[in-house]
Parts: sequence; C-alpha cells; structure tokens
Amino acid sequence: IEFLDQHPENFDPAMLLALGTELPLCWRAAWLVGGVTEKNDSRIKPYIHQIIEVLPERGDGHQRELLKLLLKMDLTED
Repeated sequence: IEFLDQHPENFDPAMLLALGTELPLCWRAAWLVGGVTEKNDSRIKPYIHQIIEVLPERGDGHQRELLKLLLKMDLTED
C-alpha cells in the first residue's frame, strides 16, 4: 500500500491486474487497490463496469475484494 501511495502512476496497472485472472495476484491487487482508495475515488470510476462484468467469473476472495471497491462508490441504478 505504501508503494502505491508513493507511486500513483502504478494505480492503473494495479487495477488492470486486479481485474485479471492470474491467481493469486489478481485478488491481492484488488486488496491493494482497496487499501489506497477513498470513498468515491475518481480512479475507480473508469473501471466500475469492468468490475461488475468480471464479478461472476471470479473466486470468492477475489469477488469480495472487488465488491469492497464497489461499496466505496456511490453507484446509480444504471
């Protein structure tokens, strides 16, 4: 978390890894991203639809971390 705080340019690669399927890195990346984001973090907004799309295909722990990211966001019905 400290590394990502100090190197914000690595946020997008970490988010892409979190959306991936390479275990166990993907759920760990999702956990890491969750640790550096705040409520309604603008860096998550471009990934909301992707997160929702991949949720059914991920394992329990990975789903949990991705859902935590979504819970930090104020989402609309759409």
